[in-house]
Amino acid sequence: MKPYIALTMGDPAGIGPEIILKAAAHPSFSKQALPVVIGSQAILTKAQSRLKNHPARKIIIKSVSADSLQLKTYPKNALLVVDLASSVPRTHHVGRLSAWGGRLSGECIRYAIQKTQEGLFGAIVTCPINKQAFRLGGWGRQYPGHTEMLAALTKTRKFALALCCGDFRAIHVTSHIPLKHVSARITRSRVRDTIRLAEAGLKRMGIRKPRIAVCGLNPHAGEGGILGTEERSAIAPAIQQCRREKIDVEGPLPADTIWPHVLQRRYDIGVAMYHDQGQIPLKLVGFQNKSRSMEVHGVNVTFGLPLIRTSVAHGTAYDIAGKGSASETSLLEALSLAIKMIQIKKHGRI
Repeated sequence: MKPYIALTMGDPAGIGPEIILKAAAHPSFSKQALPVVIGSQAILTKAQSRLKNHPARKIIIKSVSADSLQLKTYPKNALLVVDLASSVPRTHHVGRLSAWGGRLSGECIRYAIQKTQEGLFGAIVTCPINKQAFRLGGWGRQYPGHTEMLAALTKTRKFALALCCGDFRAIHVTSHIPLKHVSARITRSRVRDTIRLAEAGLKRMGIRKPRIAVCGLNPHAGEGGILGTEERSAIAPAIQQCRREKIDVEGPLPADTIWPHVLQRRYDIGVAMYHDQGQIPLKLVGFQNKSRSMEVHGVNVTFGLPLIRTSVAHGTAYDIAGKGSASETSLLEALSLAIKMIQIKKHGRI
């Protein structure tokens, strides 16, 4: 029997609804799993009306009650939606953040987590949220974003966000914090835990013997202490401890030399010390300019959670929302990786 996947709609004013519909028009969308959208039928119907001359116009959007979700039958040529917002306020506009949109996006995430923990879904795949709207909607006061909300509601203490573009991968010791706070957060325990999460997460993705490279924080990995001491005080000791645990890890290495080696598959993942150190190389590889639109390759994966969660590697793209030009490529890749991880878990290959 095909597994069910909770596909959260993300911010209703962003490109999430559009890329879901476009992805649903692909034959691969429900070939190996049955994605169920957690969101709003009304929003999806409006998004569908804007897709002129696209195969997604033929998809039947079928809502199902959130309280009595039954997945014994999945209608053909249809997109099943758990409808958490049957009506849309007049103040809602595509491409504009709102408290209503932020509140709905959080409700979708919470519902997906709950039902996945209950065993209804085999994985969660998320479309992008807007952090400002998320905060206006009341969620951002507790959770800065998706990853933190997932961790809190699953009671996960140690977790990390990883980005994957094919075999090119990065994981972050710190993520959504100001740059001026990064140095204080680079501790032996954080670096060690991130290396451990990288190894365990890659095994869940089917890589039996992960090879890990760790970036330094400073230029030239500190140049022996001349350009910074975090490498000697925190990063190197954490690496040495992980080596004693038989983890195949090298570093600290200069950040500007690690990524070409990851791209050439010498390593299975690079450990970045802060957000942009890992995000920039991944997005240079994953973003491809196709005529007038930007096609995004890549997937976010949250390592350390007790459930499987993948996500698109891009944001809400308010600037192109509603114009019909958003690419569904990253969403299809996120669904594909979630399915792979479900199968690996099912057959006990982790």
